[in-house]
Order: sequence, then structure tokens, then C-alpha cells
Amino acid sequence: MANRGIAEVTDHYAQFISQLPSAPIVVGHSFGGLVAQRLLGQGLARGCIAIAPAQFTGILALPLAQLQTAGPILSRPWLRTRTWSHTPESFHRGFANGVPEESDEIHHSYTIPAPMKPLFQGATSKPTSSNNSATWPRMHPGATSTSPAPKNYGTARNNPPPIRPAGPSASSLMT
Repeated sequence: MANRGIAEVTDHYAQFISQLPSAPIVVGHSFGGLVAQRLLGQGLARGCIAIAPAQFTGILALPLAQLQTAGPILSRPWLRTRTWSHTPESFHRGFANGVPEESDEIHHSYTIPAPMKPLFQGATSKPTSSNNSATWPRMHPGATSTSPAPKNYGTARNNPPPIRPAGPSASSLMT
């Protein structure tokens, strides 16, 4: 698992998904959210739930909590080609601080070592220009460092309308 990047992880899941009888809804957190978005973009998933996904190329502002979690790893460049797992303390501080009584048990039950290459890839990606192609993710399916952004990238046309519950609206039930 060491020295695997975003493309290799996405390709691994794509190969697995291609064997399924129908396209799944994919779910991912952090870099898993980025992978889920790529799988959806490749047409391999019928839906995607990206929970706090890793930023695309060109998104330079990061929340303080994310910097505090990634900083200790990024300050050790030799980890780029290795796997790493949070300690119980760093897991609690970065992920389970809302459930202090359960933090150690959750860490023990659910954490596994992960390749660090995607974190370094995300941290070292740079915008390619000052126009909207700067935010076009180079990690997006089919994109390269010189790929222009699609004309509708980042516009309302690229965002689907909100999902509305089926059935009568609440206002029609009040009449």
C-alpha cells in the first residue's frame, strides 16, 4: 500500500467497480471523497457522497484543524513513500474530539495505515494560471496539468438542483 497515489487508488476502485452488476453510490472522506468524485466523473458511480473531501488543485486556503492534522506528517518528507497511521492522541485531536470517551475504542477498531503519497500530492499541487483553470482539478479524471477547465466549470450549470422529497409539499398539506 505504500507509495500509492491518488491515481493508483482511484484505478484500484475503478477496477473493482467495473466487476459489479450495476454502478454503486460511492462514499468517501477526505482523500476518499476526492476518489469518490473522480469515480463519479469517470461515469463509474451513479452517485457520490464526498464527506469533507480533499481540496482540488488551486484551493490554497485550508482550515486550521486540517493544517494541524496534516502538518506533523508533511514536516516529515520521508513519509511520502510510506504508510502512516494516527496515534490515539492525534486521532482524538483531529477526528474524534467530539466523542472523548469513545475516541480510543474508535481508533483501535477502525484506523488502518494509509499511504501518505496522496497527502503530499495534495499539499504540493499548484494552480496553473489565474483564470478558472487554476481551480480546475488536475486530479480530476482526464485532466492534466495543462488541461483547460470546461467552460461551465464552477458555474451554476455545473451544480445540480437540490433534491426535493417525493410527494406533496408541506404547504399543499396545510390548505
